[in-house]
Amino acid sequence: ATNVSGSSNTASKNTNAETYAVVDEERTPELIALALNTLGSFNVIGYIQNIDEFLRDIAVNFLEEDNTTIRREAAVAVPQLLVRLCSNPKFVSTPISSFPLSEVIERLLLVGISDVDPAIRHTVLVHLEPTLDAFLAAPENLRCLFIALNDEVFAIRETAIAIIGRLSLRNP
Repeated sequence: ATNVSGSSNTASKNTNAETYAVVDEERTPELIALALNTLGSFNVIGYIQNIDEFLRDIAVNFLEEDNTTIRREAAVAVPQLLVRLCSNPKFVSTPISSFPLSEVIERLLLVGISDVDPAIRHTVLVHLEPTLDAFLAAPENLRCLFIALNDEVFAIRETAIAIIGRLSLRNP
């Protein structure tokens, strides 16, 4: 009886390993884009420990992805999560200078000025909501926004000037 239960456990372990392998093989760009879209639409702030590290991982892994669809979804999801995080009373009291999310903002802005796809550059800038202004007003981030004023696409220049105008109240 021990052999039967032992082999049964081994069989279930193999089945689980095979299931994970199949899931790993099915990580298509469409599935990743759907996951990023879903992630951006949920308020996961209270459910994920080290949310700042989680956001940094998303920014590092997906904002510079070769696939345009994945980059576009990441360019929407990351700012949405940042806005939710910065709106959370627990994080509002944290000093901005000690906030590790400034790296995520910088990475977003770099994508917003340097991505080869103008739609992604525009998407990044459009999703930089006033909640993030405390980060955007930092000198290095302002430089990125001023670079966006020279973009070849008028809508991107227009969005950049709107953000800079909004920031002038914080940093004249």
